[in-house]
Amino acid sequence: MSKGLPTVQKDLSLFSLLPKWSGLEPAVPLEEFLASVDSAARIGSWDKSDCLEIAALKLLASVKSYYNTCLDLHALDTTWQKSKNVSRERFRDVNNDQHHFMRLQTASQAKNEGA
Repeated sequence: MSKGLPTVQKDLSLFSLLPKWSGLEPAVPLEEFLASVDSAARIGSWDKSDCLEIAALKLLASVKSYYNTCLDLHALDTTWQKSKNVSRERFRDVNNDQHHFMRLQTASQAKNEGA
């Protein structure tokens, strides 16, 4: 090792700041979950294999079951990018933009909901 070069330390404490992901609609959206793992990885100096392991630890319910049974995600050559792509394909939103726009346009306040 050369003198004068700082040693980069991984900060795994950022793990606790990541949301858990269940794949359910009212929960954290997939893209937000993936972006939070990527952001924590940049800040905490994690490598891509850390992202794979840490993201897996944050999965809940049926998403965890899917992860545990998906052989593609447990192969030795699996990358963080491949894991994100598989997740995007499996948990993609089946509703189109028009559906979401209509829901937004027809939204109304519930009976016991405050202003």
